[in-house]
Parts: sequence; structure tokens; C-alpha cells
Amino acid sequence: DTVIDKDALFEMIKLAESHEEAGVIGPKFYNYEKPNTVQGLGSNKIIWPCRQPDNHVIKTEEYIEFKWLCTSSLLVKRKGLEEIGLLDEKYFYYWEDVDWCIRARRRGWKLYCALKSAVWHKLGTSTGSKRINKYFLGIKSTRLAWEGFRIPAYYDSRNSLYCIKKHYPQYFMMYLIYTTLMRIIRIL
Repeated sequence: DTVIDKDALFEMIKLAESHEEAGVIGPKFYNYEKPNTVQGLGSNKIIWPCRQPDNHVIKTEEYIEFKWLCTSSLLVKRKGLEEIGLLDEKYFYYWEDVDWCIRARRRGWKLYCALKSAVWHKLGTSTGSKRINKYFLGIKSTRLAWEGFRIPAYYDSRNSLYCIKKHYPQYFMMYLIYTTLMRIIRIL
């Protein structure tokens, strides 16, 4: 569900070689349907309000450090992979990237988005879901269309709770209440 720029891997390798502490390098993701629109870089928000991509970029930077990167495309150093291990199979869909990135950071690895590395992502292709724009109290929000909502919503909800309970148990109840309320509002 991705189209990769011809120089994407080269740019990630170049960044990895110039920064020994970088264990994980991700590209800048663009929306496939809107090729000039940044879909995601990574994020520093994991728990609150919830994991959301930070799409603002300072144009002069070659990379940005984040707390998690999307695993649709990653370059991982061999030593990093040996220390971090594989993705946790309990997740299946969604949040395996957040879990894996938390484990990488706890092992001392840095996670960088290589801003010169470009990948175009076909959003919703893996799940067959479609997104629609809605307005609630005058605020525009993008959410899954009802016909593609059930399976992605189930796995996203289940896996977010599993991840928070696994890594941040002190915030679990607060996160459970928040995500439940947000799901109800989004459905409405």
C-alpha cells in the first residue's frame, strides 16, 4: 500500500550512517491520493490525547527525532533489531509500531524521520476502510466511514488499550475513559 521514491532508501541509509545513535529511521509519508500532502512523519504524542502524527516540518532540517514512527516503511540497524526484537504478534493490526518504538527508545535507540526520504501511502488500503470529513461543533474532523469502521475500530481500540496497559499502566484507566468517550463522539 505504498509507493517509494527512488532515493528513499538512500536518504535513510545516509542518515543512519551519520548518526550512530539512530537505530530506527523512517521516511516522510505523503498521501497517495494527494501527493503533495504530508500524511505523517512520526509523533511525540503516544498517550495524550492519543497517538497523532506531528506533520509540521521546519524546512531546513534533514531529520526530526520522534517517540514513534509508522512501520509502513522503516530502516532498522541490525544491532537495533537484535536488541529490540521483532514486532509483538499480540497486536495484529495497529499499535504494533508504537509498542515497538517504545521498546526501541527504552533500549537507548533514537528514532528519526529522514525528511528527504519520501513514501506515498495509500491510506486504508490494508483494511479496506475509507475516511470521510465531518464537522462537529464547527470543527472539521476526519474519521472512518461507517462501512469500513468496525474491524479497524475494534483493533485500534483493543491494541491501544493493550499498549497503554503494557507500557503505561498508571494511565490505563484515564486512557480507557478518554478513548471510550472519543469513540462515542466520533460515531455520533
